[in-house]
Amino acid sequence: ILILAISVLGLKALLHPGLFTAHDIWHQVARLYHYQQAVSEGAFPPYWISTLAGGLGYPLFVFSYHLPWLLALPILKVGFGIPATIKILFFLSYTLSGLAMYTLSLRLFKSKWAGVISSVLYLWAPYRFLTILVSAQIGVAFVYTFVPILFLGISLATEEKRKRLAIGLTAAGVSGIVLSHFSSVIAVIPATVIFALAILLEAKDKKAFLLSSLKGILLGVGLSSFYLLPAFYYSRLGVLGFGNYYQRHFVNLSQLIYSKWGYGPITNNAKDGELSFQVGIAQWISVALSSFLIILLKIKKPKKYIPLSLILAFAVSIFMMLDWSLPAWKLITKIIEVDFPFRFMLPAVFTSSLLAGFLISNVKRIYKPVLLILFVLVALYTNRNHTKVNLYTNISVKDYVDAEFTTSSMNEYLPPWVDTSFFKRQLISPLEPEGIPVKDVERNTQKLSFEAVFPKEMTVSVNHFAYPGIALYVDGSKVEYSRDKSGRVSFSAPRGTHFVTVKFEDTLPIKAAKAISLISLAVFLILPFLRPR
Repeated sequence: ILILAISVLGLKALLHPGLFTAHDIWHQVARLYHYQQAVSEGAFPPYWISTLAGGLGYPLFVFSYHLPWLLALPILKVGFGIPATIKILFFLSYTLSGLAMYTLSLRLFKSKWAGVISSVLYLWAPYRFLTILVSAQIGVAFVYTFVPILFLGISLATEEKRKRLAIGLTAAGVSGIVLSHFSSVIAVIPATVIFALAILLEAKDKKAFLLSSLKGILLGVGLSSFYLLPAFYYSRLGVLGFGNYYQRHFVNLSQLIYSKWGYGPITNNAKDGELSFQVGIAQWISVALSSFLIILLKIKKPKKYIPLSLILAFAVSIFMMLDWSLPAWKLITKIIEVDFPFRFMLPAVFTSSLLAGFLISNVKRIYKPVLLILFVLVALYTNRNHTKVNLYTNISVKDYVDAEFTTSSMNEYLPPWVDTSFFKRQLISPLEPEGIPVKDVERNTQKLSFEAVFPKEMTVSVNHFAYPGIALYVDGSKVEYSRDKSGRVSFSAPRGTHFVTVKFEDTLPIKAAKAISLISLAVFLILPFLRPR
């Protein structure tokens, strides 16, 4: 009840009718619209959206996250509109993250006081409000929900009686993070590894712990395979990507301690001050007092491992957001594309909030309510101006969708063979040359079809990008095609009247990935019913 009340207080701005101005809010409305449309047209889950990029098609959901939109489908089904559904998703992710953090802190520090204080600090951190009310990063919002679940699964892997629960929670955490926002995985890995090492040092049966954790991770990867495997497989074909974009998004240490609240997007450099990158005053106090407690008080060695791991993970997260970490980022970008180093704000907020639970669990009982009240007051007071949106809006869903070319600010998922200068042209006909008579044009998220009269046998281009999975049918028969200099489908059209269809079909890698996810889901669902040996 307390966590629910704190959640409503934090996101009361969402109770206002309509949506609000935020960096990614236009993207989110358009993505949910296209996801719903694609599912209604038979694609589950969808990968390619033919109506994006001016009708030339775009592999949006090959690379972009799925989980928020999968959760949105039943909400839309019962009658909520897209704007209301997006606000429900934000509130759901926020509240569930508080409950997950409460459960984790209670488990680690054996104290309800610890659960409450960790949950409040986790919910009332500046970056939580920036994520939802300033940036509208719905994928990142759900990562906050699944990080405590992952850590809870790892912590339970030391107990033989709870092995199945540990595997299930670890799998849910891994798959939830991957399917919510894959770019955040890089930020979560260091803190997870450091925490797991601390649990390993405490574990009596280290082999059993490692096996349970590994099973959970593999099951989580299996659950998310329908997205993860195609994304990796097709990224090797090349995408426009982010390049060295990350180098402009390091922050100063002073910004992490305090920076002025703002609503504007980053125009040039994260250090310019358009956005606030505060970890949180209450969170910094939590880290400082916990460090002081460990150093000065004689806490038995095994009990130090977890708080020490959290302090180390916090320090690593802070370091990775600063210029000093540039050599590490240069190594990372040789393996995978990255966008913002300040993704590490997430583990910084998580570990500092969890340390507050350690702190309150190690003070005398008489001081616990005093410490809780002080932390809650500091968190609420220092974030009192962060719970507001910049401006409420009443824009139609159609306007949101029509304004989004690819729903990606940099069109970063376009394959490298696409000639982006082609976008400057206004496409009148689905065919080029444009003088060919065309009628009965039908376009949806999965296909483009039309009837054309070819005056002679000729090479033509369909105004639709070529991509793995894009199939060409002429009069119902599948035919081979090539790729023209703009990256479009090109083929030799026979003379006469013909019905042409270009549509996306699941490729062999996608079919295999879906099969792995289905098998993993079956294992995940029967896991609670398996008899322990």
